Amino acid sequence: MTKDIPVLVISFLLTTVAGGFLGTYLQQRSWKRQNEARLREEELRRADMACQTVSALIDKRRYRMVRLLNAMQEYSAGRDVANQLDPCREAYDAVLFEYNDRLNVHFSLVGTYFGERARAWLQDEVHATFVRAGEHFVRAGRAAGAEAAGAELASAASELDALNEHIYRLSVFMMAMLREGRVGRQADDALPPGLLKPR
Repeated sequence: MTKDIPVLVISFLLTTVAGGFLGTYLQQRSWKRQNEARLREEELRRADMACQTVSALIDKRRYRMVRLLNAMQEYSAGRDVANQLDPCREAYDAVLFEYNDRLNVHFSLVGTYFGERARAWLQDEVHATFVRAGEHFVRAGRAAGAEAAGAELASAASELDALNEHIYRLSVFMMAMLREGRVGRQADDALPPGLLKPR
């Protein structure tokens, strides 16, 4: 009987220690899974908010530009639309300030949640087209005659048509990535971790 006691003690200790390690390992693994699922859900929620915010703002800016374009074309054609032109210009100025006040934040949000390709799309296609259209508006306002103003407004209209397609495709791209869960750290061309470290 006394010979069995050391075997029992050793068996008990091994079972307790091994059981403790195994229990701790399984608990940590479960916690990591739960934490990862929580982080993933939060990442998807934030990506959805970024998509909605950026898409709504660029749509809003484009629509205000279209309204201003229509009023300027009417005015350039000699119609009395002064009462429409000033409110359209004021509405566009307001959204322009809203857009420019957070421009780099929006580039960063899109890059962080949808990858470098989406950020470049927003900057190089959408934003660059906004800038070109805006330059045509300014030149139309400074034009000496109706013909020169009309040519600049026609160019602005062409840019806004192209802009509509850029905005639509970018929004569809971001929504498809959301649907597939390929956002944030899971984005196809996620920003590299080294970029996020301060220099």
